[in-house]
Amino acid sequence: MSDSNRVSLSYVKETTYGTVPTSVAYAALRFTKESLEQATTSAKSTEIRSDRQIADVIRTDAKVSGAIDFELTYGSFDDFLAWTLMTSETWVAGCASTAAANLAAATGPNTFTLGSGTWDASAIAGKFLYVTGATNAANNGFHLITARTSTTVLAIAETLVSETITSAHYEVLAQITNGTTLSTCSIEKCFNDVASTFAVYNGCAMDQLSLTVPASGIITGSFTLMGKTEASASATGSSTITAANTNAVMAAVDCVKGVLENYLAADITEFTLAANNNLRARTVAGQLGPQSLGLGAVMVSGTLKRYFSDALMMGRYLAFTSSSLVVPMYNSNGDYVVHVPCIKYTGGKRVAGGQNTDIIADMTWEAKRDPTLGTTISINKRVGP
Repeated sequence: MSDSNRVSLSYVKETTYGTVPTSVAYAALRFTKESLEQATTSAKSTEIRSDRQIADVIRTDAKVSGAIDFELTYGSFDDFLAWTLMTSETWVAGCASTAAANLAAATGPNTFTLGSGTWDASAIAGKFLYVTGATNAANNGFHLITARTSTTVLAIAETLVSETITSAHYEVLAQITNGTTLSTCSIEKCFNDVASTFAVYNGCAMDQLSLTVPASGIITGSFTLMGKTEASASATGSSTITAANTNAVMAAVDCVKGVLENYLAADITEFTLAANNNLRARTVAGQLGPQSLGLGAVMVSGTLKRYFSDALMMGRYLAFTSSSLVVPMYNSNGDYVVHVPCIKYTGGKRVAGGQNTDIIADMTWEAKRDPTLGTTISINKRVGP
């Protein structure tokens, strides 16, 4: 009798769709729940028999489906995140400062100017700059670069406070954005309490990503996969399995700070995000499972709730004007910043739900291509602390 507590998952990127790599290193995957399976379709023979029995049951197709649920930890799901966004590269590297720098912050227009040297080539529009060492809190933390106006000046989306930061440290975050490059992987499930028993899923692509940031509780998510076929194995196909990291689980109360709506601070009580690649299985006669996977339009949507304290967000909904979302998630191991640069609110309400309750602005949103950056979503990261 097998126990779910003894199940482990590992994965490896495929070079050829549907071909399981062997004798190479796999990576262990952290997860809270999984539902991977080969979904088989079948048909019953309609042959008429005098004994009233069914002549045969025929397999007509199969494909892998299911989800892998997780609690967010830094560095554990970077491959899956990149494959979900289908970025043309993996993570586009940023830069880290190696020494204290003289950095001038200015308001109206909001800029950071280096006192000496030049900005790294990675400091371009759409990337995030992380700054520490400022006296004014508004100048510390994550800042969206909107333009590189010279080799020493960066324009910033957020409102800065004028000051000279004599011991500033800064870095440009690594980033992935939505693209059109399909990557697939093979996933191996090991039943550790049943000797020599493995399930292998090939041709797996990331169809959907969901992320939930609650007011209190653990930040959780799920990857929904589409793949080719499942096979049983009596031995692992890996040469070795790289152990998963042991980084701390991110909880909203300690790890979510400085959420921005339209690049202004917002008291968000809950945030959800759903990214959907709308994959489709392409089947051909004579082959079990999809022959390939087709890409659909990338759709990013979600919800957010905040204490109702002004009409700005509702005003954007009622006028159907664009906004943006920046959700930073910190901990000692590293940070992520989710950036959705252009959204439209598709639903909104602010109602008195009952006696002794706060009024919550309850919003739904959908993203579209940002006309300036040319992207729909980016995820950015930096190693802590």
